[in-house]
Amino acid sequence: MSTRRLLIAVCILVASMVIGGMALAQEPVVLRMVVGANAEEFETRKRAIEEFERLNPDIKVELELLLGGTAERLTNLAAGTSPDVGMEWELDFAQFAAKDAYLDLNQFIDRDPDFAEYLSQQVLTPLVKTFEWDGKQYVLPEQNAAVVMFYNKDLVAEAGLSEPPDDWSDTSWNWSTFLDYAQKMTRTSGADQNVTHYGYGDMWWTQLSMMLWGWSNGGQWFDNQLNPTRSTMNNPNMVEAIQFYADLWLEYRVAPTWPERVQFDTPARFAEGQLGMGIGGHWFVPWFTSTSVDFDVAPLPVGPNGKTGMSDLGTTGLGIFRTTRHPEEAWRLVKFLTGHEGQTVYAESGLFVPVTRSAVEAFVDSEPHTERAWLFFSASEYANNLPVLVDWGSYVANAFNPMIHDVMEGRQPAVNAAMRVDEWTNAAIFQID
Repeated sequence: MSTRRLLIAVCILVASMVIGGMALAQEPVVLRMVVGANAEEFETRKRAIEEFERLNPDIKVELELLLGGTAERLTNLAAGTSPDVGMEWELDFAQFAAKDAYLDLNQFIDRDPDFAEYLSQQVLTPLVKTFEWDGKQYVLPEQNAAVVMFYNKDLVAEAGLSEPPDDWSDTSWNWSTFLDYAQKMTRTSGADQNVTHYGYGDMWWTQLSMMLWGWSNGGQWFDNQLNPTRSTMNNPNMVEAIQFYADLWLEYRVAPTWPERVQFDTPARFAEGQLGMGIGGHWFVPWFTSTSVDFDVAPLPVGPNGKTGMSDLGTTGLGIFRTTRHPEEAWRLVKFLTGHEGQTVYAESGLFVPVTRSAVEAFVDSEPHTERAWLFFSASEYANNLPVLVDWGSYVANAFNPMIHDVMEGRQPAVNAAMRVDEWTNAAIFQID
């Protein structure tokens, strides 16, 4: 081969290597993100990610739906197969934080003063603090999941009642008023007085609803929700609330009993127009909207020893698993989805209650199903954090669920169950004699 031809061949080879290298360099980084969601929420997240990918063409996000629960996530963590970015629940968070599962997001926040200011000024501080652990910000809140009181507008009107107040600080909406509403909306038929419509029904986790009723009565579940060191359920205000709540079906007969709830799911009763009121979160809205029931929402009622009705600071967030190979790109994704841009996409869907004040107006304007959409957001101002407890699973299985369930079925009074919960928890979880 001549020198000239050799030079041409070398040039072609070098050029092809450069072009190939450029093409390789332009391949986007692929991130796995796993979330729990219903079908509508999953589609909304996909739209948010599409917008993220449009603004970040060097990143491709593979969005996956979580099929299992906490056990599956812990198994994946132990096996090193966790995704780059994962959705975290407030009640599960401590189990993962204690295992150092996530990167500390402060390393990214500290070098981004604009985003740090956004977090401090716009995002609800209690939701941020839910995901702090030992001085580290492992997760940032992504959605606001406080609960409210759903009510059937037709049943309220047919009972000759005015709609419940729309202000959490309105103390006229108290247990006595609530019970009157529930009694007047409960309907029976036939000689046997079979109940066809209940005035109230628990559409959530009943034991947890009882704790909210306790907070609304000035009671305390733990000495400190974010850093509990003692169970304090056995105090008069909490005990009174647990018993009152159970008596809604045990004594007053205005709510389905536990066996009845097993036979006919309580949210389904509401969707069928056979329930006057029930506690739940915004996740019920897509379902109820698909039915003919005319509904809206109200605050939880205040107890005789409380100052206002109280909700929970329910939230889910996003964290970057420590095993990720792309921490910088994962941070850009988390920052987008928990920041103003991603939160606005969520809010405009009318499905997600935002965690940021800057997106509330977009949510209220886009939520066509309820006239009081702002209550889903303002609930966070009248709420307590849920307990951040490493041994949450053991606590629920051995004390919280079974002992409070005894009250629900009338096997023992609330004062006995609360005392047993305190005794077991303080000995087994906090090693207090």
